[in-house]
Amino acid sequence: MNKRSISVILITFLAAAEIIRAQWIPEVCPVKEDLNAVCFINSSQGWAVGDKGTIISKVNGTWTRSMSPLKEDLYCVTFITNDNGWAVGANGTILRFNGYVWEKIDSPTKNDLFAVSFKDPENGVITGENGTILVFAGNTWKQLDKRIKANLYTAQYLNDDIILGGGMELLNVPIMKMAVKWGYSLTNLFDSNIAVLG
Repeated sequence: MNKRSISVILITFLAAAEIIRAQWIPEVCPVKEDLNAVCFINSSQGWAVGDKGTIISKVNGTWTRSMSPLKEDLYCVTFITNDNGWAVGANGTILRFNGYVWEKIDSPTKNDLFAVSFKDPENGVITGENGTILVFAGNTWKQLDKRIKANLYTAQYLNDDIILGGGMELLNVPIMKMAVKWGYSLTNLFDSNIAVLG
């Protein structure tokens, strides 16, 4: 056997060992409700949200149920710091984690909210049903009127811009860029023929 064959066998063996080592590991879940989103603050601390207002947190390797101020389905959760988190859900639900408890925040809409993203503690965006776009400014949420008819399932800050995606049955919604510094102006980035869910 030549050196090249030994190298190929060794690389194949190491790659196979890495694939075997990188398998999913089931974890014990303290709730029976469906979970819809998860966010980790660091490698050992995270949160998940789900149906009927379910909120669970993981600290020191164990998932535990957290108190929720409501029973609405929750679809997305994000954390800016250990003591500053947000969750959104059905019927315009907005929750904020203040470092101790989750509290309900006034919402300018009753539409279902599907995604929440923050650039920093002062700049956030929420997207949802029927083209709903909410922006965080002056410590309150304000609804933008962009006349989008489809559901916006995802939003993510990218530097000073926000990338949005969504869709609806029989309605094509492109992936869009919203330029914050230009008055939240929208630009189409990619015409997708399928719904963008995340």
